[in-house]
Amino acid sequence: MNFFAVIENIKLILKKNHHESIAQELLELQLAGGTGGEVLISVCSKLIEIRKTLPNVYRIISKDAEELINYAKSIDLYP
Repeated sequence: MNFFAVIENIKLILKKNHHESIAQELLELQLAGGTGGEVLISVCSKLIEIRKTLPNVYRIISKDAEELINYAKSIDLYP
């Protein structure tokens, strides 16, 4: 899986739905992460936080977010 492409799509959906600040937070997590695995863990952690605290936002990204979270679980990088 090209999880970076999935993250990019999530950010694009967020921007299109006027949630630029959340898309920016995801970008900052990508930039701060070292390895791909660290980026995946950080982004998934943020997505889980969004799922718990901003269900209306999560609903619009849920397909891609769940795909990413499930992928992280499958390779033992679940936060």
